[in-house]
Amino acid sequence: MLYFVASYNAVNAQIIEEARRHEGAFGYNFEGSYAFRPYLYVFGGGVVSGVFTGTVRREAGMMIISGEVEYFYDDTFTDPLSIRETIRGTSTLESAYFLERFVTDGLGSAFPVRGYWKTRFEAQAKLNRKDSAYFWNSSDH
Repeated sequence: MLYFVASYNAVNAQIIEEARRHEGAFGYNFEGSYAFRPYLYVFGGGVVSGVFTGTVRREAGMMIISGEVEYFYDDTFTDPLSIRETIRGTSTLESAYFLERFVTDGLGSAFPVRGYWKTRFEAQAKLNRKDSAYFWNSSDH
């Protein structure tokens, strides 16, 4: 569960960083591959994209951010034992030959895994990035 929370924290930090560039209503789109493997190994590194819509107001050196985040998860379940991923560095279907897929997919069929959910977003952060615990460094995720 800790790793799943870390993925949310990465998105939250990105939203807060974007809020520093706005006053009033704003939106922020994001997309990235997040490490779900430690949470549930079969998810591997699924792609999550989404959009934040909300507002930011400034008050006494702080930003008060309020809005909603819509998340979209998109992946293809394949190579359940990560054999292709270990050997080739990827489990994508495009890079595998038929016989290779037949063996590494355990005689099963690949299938899409998709999800959608919404969360409410409320945050307060210092306006000055250097004084705040909330900042986004793209190498963090």
